[in-house]
Amino acid sequence: MNIFYIVMGIVGGMCLAIQGGVNSQLTAVWTHSPIISAAISFTIGFVALFLVIIIRKISIPTIIKDTDTKWWHWIGGFLGAYFVFATTFLAPVVGAGLLVGLILMGQLSTAVVLDHFGLIGFKKKPVNGRKILGVVVLASGVALIRFF
Repeated sequence: MNIFYIVMGIVGGMCLAIQGGVNSQLTAVWTHSPIISAAISFTIGFVALFLVIIIRKISIPTIIKDTDTKWWHWIGGFLGAYFVFATTFLAPVVGAGLLVGLILMGQLSTAVVLDHFGLIGFKKKPVNGRKILGVVVLASGVALIRFF
């Protein structure tokens, strides 16, 4: 695997760990609402991505009909909104370690199911004992962080 992709994934994970704390501090010191803080986070993210679109001169598609677009192709923003709200709300309650552990548990268990059935465009990769063991080990790590 390309080292760039590995580093990109690690940096993304670092951003995830930091984002919940940053947004929860915005809530604590200014907005007093995790929903407002999440909305501000999304607005800033939208502006940043829109600037990249403008700077890189990326063309925006204009026609949707006559494509294979399905209703669920459009829910990514809702999923992201829930994620940003949940991390903003939970960060000061559970702490960074448990927050990231819980998120990773949700991500990994869902990813195994998505891969196993080849859902939403993922290539089919059947579940095997090693993958189940990986999920169990991660769950054990989350339990250790939570209870010790």
